[in-house]
Amino acid sequence: MIGFIQLSDCVRSFLVAAWSVIAMLMIFLFCVRFVRAKKPDPISLTAALLLTVWLVLLMAANRCEMRNIPADGLILFVGSLPLAVYISVMVLSAAFCAVAVKKEIRLYRNIIPPGAIHEAIDDLTDGLGFFETDGFPVLVNHHMYELALDLTGKHLQNGEEFWRDLSEISPEKQIQSGDNPVFIRSDGSVWSFSRLVLDIDEKPYIQITAADITRQYQLSQALKENNKLLDKQRKRLQMMLANIAQLKRDEEILESKVRVHARFGRCVLTTRRALAEECSAEKLENIAQLWRSITAEMRAGLSDAQYDEDNTKAQLEDAAAAVGCKIEFSGTLPKDSDTAYLILSAVREAVTNAVRHAGADKVTVEITETDSAYSAVIYDNGDKKADDLKEGGGLGGLREKIERAGGQLDIKCENGVRLYVRLLKQKGEML
Repeated sequence: MIGFIQLSDCVRSFLVAAWSVIAMLMIFLFCVRFVRAKKPDPISLTAALLLTVWLVLLMAANRCEMRNIPADGLILFVGSLPLAVYISVMVLSAAFCAVAVKKEIRLYRNIIPPGAIHEAIDDLTDGLGFFETDGFPVLVNHHMYELALDLTGKHLQNGEEFWRDLSEISPEKQIQSGDNPVFIRSDGSVWSFSRLVLDIDEKPYIQITAADITRQYQLSQALKENNKLLDKQRKRLQMMLANIAQLKRDEEILESKVRVHARFGRCVLTTRRALAEECSAEKLENIAQLWRSITAEMRAGLSDAQYDEDNTKAQLEDAAAAVGCKIEFSGTLPKDSDTAYLILSAVREAVTNAVRHAGADKVTVEITETDSAYSAVIYDNGDKKADDLKEGGGLGGLREKIERAGGQLDIKCENGVRLYVRLLKQKGEML
């Protein structure tokens, strides 16, 4: 086969030039990989050295042939190699360079240069800074520099000193202190700061961040104002409910007074008519019994009017004692005045009915308490036992008041009349 030194001068010069280009490209790839990886690549280094040495030998063989100088040794061996060997080596080297160049281009596109990182951090809307453990700045964006100058009045030169200066800012600018202090800038924006120690490549760094929380702060202030307004409205509603309850009691008192007054008036008219006419002894006895009944109610204070005005346990016991009836309480009355009022109203109605209809001299009240409600059982020791009971105005009005408060009233004839009252503890369930 034709060797290298047997080619024409033009072909040899072309092969030497092409070989030189491939060798320089291989050397360039070695330098690029060394700069990127910070260490030599054995494959690129070996290929570059072999191609360079081979290029020197080729150039020497070509020069000897062009000057008709006899070649010997290694130069003669390289010059005598077949042309196919050179073509194969050049093709393989070119293919290796093409693959290597493509790989380096792909790596270059995927690698973010330091300048791009700094630009990206500067484009952040928040403040960000990385510092050495002694406070020396490593990477700080311009927002953090602006915040430091605006809040502390100093240029940011040391991260640790800047963090200490934040704790000394005047209370007018400071909204919150502690590990996550919050400050308000001169332009009215609100910023929250945080400090974190990071471990990167087994080396500690300090990260200080500043987040713009102006919108969140405005929403929290609006929420506080709304809560204050709601609290005022709640208090007004409570006052209104209390007034409604008082108005209802006053209405019941007025109704009771009107009822007693009407009954008293009828009794007076009946008496006047009886005195003006001649009446039988039986009719006079009925009129006297009517007077005794009204007098007993007024003296005992068991009318709705008096009891609604002075609705206390002691007064109820005194009023019952005035008509010869004793009240025995078992358990404790609720502390809530509305609940206690309803239970005492039920006791009052039971005492009234026990004295009037059952001839009782003792009424027992058993009060129990659970986590959610108060319960009361009321019964008497009267000698007249009822098998059936029709609710009149007193019991009907009591049931209406208890059910309006969210409670329950049951009336049972069990060895006498028994009242079962249940009232919820929670205020919202009673309204």
